[in-house]
Amino acid sequence: MSTEGLIDLWGDRPIEVPVGTWLVRGLVHSLHPLMASLLEFYEDKKLPAGGMRLEKPVGSESITFLAYLASDIYPPQRDKRIWHSALVGAFATLPDISKDIEPGSVAENLLDLLRLRLLERDQSFKDWHSDEYNASRAATILEPFIAPTDEDDEA
Repeated sequence: MSTEGLIDLWGDRPIEVPVGTWLVRGLVHSLHPLMASLLEFYEDKKLPAGGMRLEKPVGSESITFLAYLASDIYPPQRDKRIWHSALVGAFATLPDISKDIEPGSVAENLLDLLRLRLLERDQSFKDWHSDEYNASRAATILEPFIAPTDEDDEA
């Protein structure tokens, strides 16, 4: 295998890769920042009270969903239920957007990382290519939903 485009550790020497071995070449991503970057929140003053809309990611460089919130619920840090609702909505669209992602793109790599994180947390997870895929389940694997307590309302 040629070392062209890899880090300079190997110089110009070819790398011997035994048959059946995987050699992964790609971008380095941390799973924690990836999870946080699935959603970006913005205020939309035109939305009715309590309203939210999601825009799907476009292009092959991102899987970040843009979540627009009505003024009365923006910013989302006021209530984790808002963040979780947007996450469920984003996961619900993954079967559709995954069909449009170019093979070998950054977005495909990010989806692979997301799939690995979900499988790491729940080995029985069925991803968006399966008929058994459940967006709410995926969202709660990634970010467990914790119902607010009376103490949360007082804060």
